[in-house]
Amino acid sequence: MTHRGNVAGIHDALAGLGEELSRRLGLTDTELAAAPWLVTPMDRAHGTLRQLTRYWETFRGKDDPRRPRPSPPSRPRCGPGARPAST
Repeated sequence: MTHRGNVAGIHDALAGLGEELSRRLGLTDTELAAAPWLVTPMDRAHGTLRQLTRYWETFRGKDDPRRPRPSPPSRPRCGPGARPAST
């Protein structure tokens, strides 16, 4: 578990999470099932996201996109709480 107490630390943690999620997209189903779960609790998410938006504005270049890139298609969930595939 890692605690981030300031907006720069939260940014770094989310960037690392993004890298890990990108890496996991290349895993086979067996490898993905064996990978540890990633849990990202966030206290006061709405306020935190506002702080992150202001933080990102400080280093966004004039040519950088103003909107985030679209997310890749999601993979089916596996593990506890996942719904069985419908047939």
